[in-house]
Amino acid sequence: MTAINWKTLLILACLKIPQVGSYNAKKFLRTVTDVKAVIDDFNILKESSVRPIRQAIKKGILTAEVWSKYVELSLQEVEKAALLQIEIINFEEECYPQNLLTLHNYPTIIYAQGNIKLLNAPKIVAIIGTRTPTDFGIETCRYITEWFVQQDYVIVSGLAKGCDTFAYQTALEHDGKTIAILAAGLDQPIYPQSNVELVKKILDHDGLVISTYPLGTKLFPKFLAARDEWQSGISNGVVVVETGLKGGTHCTINFALEQRRMVAICDQIPAAGNLKYLQINSKLIRGISSPASLVDFVKQMDVL
Repeated sequence: MTAINWKTLLILACLKIPQVGSYNAKKFLRTVTDVKAVIDDFNILKESSVRPIRQAIKKGILTAEVWSKYVELSLQEVEKAALLQIEIINFEEECYPQNLLTLHNYPTIIYAQGNIKLLNAPKIVAIIGTRTPTDFGIETCRYITEWFVQQDYVIVSGLAKGCDTFAYQTALEHDGKTIAILAAGLDQPIYPQSNVELVKKILDHDGLVISTYPLGTKLFPKFLAARDEWQSGISNGVVVVETGLKGGTHCTINFALEQRRMVAICDQIPAAGNLKYLQINSKLIRGISSPASLVDFVKQMDVL
């Protein structure tokens, strides 16, 4: 029998209630004094002041029978995760990434497979960019990734084709540690399929694969954009190798600026997206190319 974290189980069950997302689950948890009692006794749940929970009960959507079903489904997910060596981490656990807790809408639950110590590594940088980099973009991505690995940074990205993939490959070639953030349940097929072996290498090299999506959650295009928020959120800063004017890279950049994360743009690559962001007057954006500019960028990350 898998050891059960009752707080995690309660959160998982609450997230199954219609209209109860991460925000309301956290709000409800702050009112709970006995987690196990709430799981076992629906009458306690009926006293909740959290509006979506109260409304679900009032409309008959949430009943004692339905609550028991949600708890049972959550127990099944915990058991399945244990079999797959996937850890389910709630936001109040010490191993939860502290960088994410600085965000307004941090996820209540993270699913992790691999070396969870990386979640709170002192040095984490996201390296991102287009799925179709130029030869110079690939060369630059490899150079920058190797430089950060030499400075003992954990490399984060979203496992996309192109810059993400080249960053991972380079980090692994130089014995670096990596975190891959996925946009589906960790029990689902890897996307893109071409990176199935890459995920195995990440895990074999003491890396980490994480997701905010429950087991069984299939990939949808909108999840790719949502995932971009955590790439920047978990990192100390973001490096943009090469980008056009459209694509997921822009989502991550915008999230990073909202989160007060430093953003480095490779200024020797004349891609339209690179030029666009280099023209923005922001203390959070830096152009990088030389080792000296990389050192300056790291110093700025440390200040924030």
